[in-house]
Amino acid sequence: MTTSAPARPPLSVVALMGFMLGIGAALGTIAALLGFFGAFGIVPIVVGLAGFIVSIVGVSDTRDGVKSGRGFALAGLIIGILGLIGLVVGTVLFSRS
Repeated sequence: MTTSAPARPPLSVVALMGFMLGIGAALGTIAALLGFFGAFGIVPIVVGLAGFIVSIVGVSDTRDGVKSGRGFALAGLIIGILGLIGLVVGTVLFSRS
């Protein structure tokens, strides 16, 4: 008699997208604070807000257990929030000098 491992639920694409956008927001924040975006400093803000919203959708998408990837969604949410906070704090600190 052979037993197989239970099938894993499929990965939520929305959760993975939220994670990638959160990483993008954090990297964009670092790049903006280093001056790489110049006049386009709004890019990390847009990516961070998109990551925040998509990650919330990803958390709700994985809530019932039919889809996996809740950790990706939560990580994207946390990283996106930290990226936005870092951008605001960095902007306030660097604008005074």
